[in-house]
Amino acid sequence: MRVTGFVPGFVCVLAAGSLFAAAAPQILAQGIGTSTFGAGSMEGMSKQPYSATWTEKQVQTLANGTTVTHESTTKFARDSSGRSYTETHNTLPTGSDGQPREMVNYHIFDTVARTTTSWNSTTKEATVTQRPDPATMQARPTQTTATRIAPTIQTEQPVRRQNPDVQREDLGTKNIVGVNAKGIRITRVIPAAREGNDQPITTIQETWSSREYAIVLMSTNDDPRSGTTTREVTEFTPGEPDAALFRLPEGYTVREVTPRTVANQ
Repeated sequence: MRVTGFVPGFVCVLAAGSLFAAAAPQILAQGIGTSTFGAGSMEGMSKQPYSATWTEKQVQTLANGTTVTHESTTKFARDSSGRSYTETHNTLPTGSDGQPREMVNYHIFDTVARTTTSWNSTTKEATVTQRPDPATMQARPTQTTATRIAPTIQTEQPVRRQNPDVQREDLGTKNIVGVNAKGIRITRVIPAAREGNDQPITTIQETWSSREYAIVLMSTNDDPRSGTTTREVTEFTPGEPDAALFRLPEGYTVREVTPRTVANQ
């Protein structure tokens, strides 16, 4: 059964050669937007196919010492044509019976069929959004394009002033689940009184990424305002994933959506 619909106010802007939708993960991510997991921040830089599993854990310590923990697992796959599959498992608060609950969200981004398909474990309905052909998109006016390009051909570029509140540290390289990764640590200090804080606030972000696969394999974000969030790839398989992942399972009602498309102007 198929149900067609229109989503008012949905704006989809497609650049030539790119069909990445706003609904895609962050992987998108990492950001896995995305849910934000390892594939997100560098997605699109590499076409190497692979399958991987990320775990995410956020621990927040309250003023009275109570800790609040949220965990999720994201499975992600990308084939050599650019199609991607995301499966995110989120732990929900226990129900009235005291038993833990889980919601699973699924997303298929198909660059070949130019569609995005989404569904979850709570219903038997899937939403399929058809993306327009980039070739039919109206090109930007010449004047706008020239204006946009002009800054890139200036003979002199302004010198960026180094922020004394931010320190970057090269952590070198290490092997994570069989993949070489390069690490960087960024330490930020928010001076006292800048955000109403009576003392300086220090945040530390550590990221290990693979340029070969254009993904973040491991990251840690330590911020006293929100707690510590750790994301780590626990399984990684290079090569083409199972083609069945990019097909909607049988038994689902399909709701077809035509987004409002806005050409670049």
